[in-house]
Amino acid sequence: MPDRHIERTHFSISEVAQCYGVSRRTVLRWITIGGLKATNVGTADKALWRVPVEALASFEREKTNRPTARRKHKRKPRRRQPTNMVDQL
Repeated sequence: MPDRHIERTHFSISEVAQCYGVSRRTVLRWITIGGLKATNVGTADKALWRVPVEALASFEREKTNRPTARRKHKRKPRRRQPTNMVDQL
């Protein structure tokens, strides 16, 4: 049986996320904002993204310009101090 060496041409979102130690959602955000090029090989109803090796190499070269995942911190509402109506009179 001949020894076949198959080179990878694409990576899945999960593989990229695992490589960088981030969540799948973060990788999808990178794709959405244009920092990481990817190809949708799924259907219109269900996206199935694949990241080409060249795009990952380009993303790696541009580490200083890499988009970061920004959390939207939601402020907790301040608790209002109970007012004593008698004191206000």
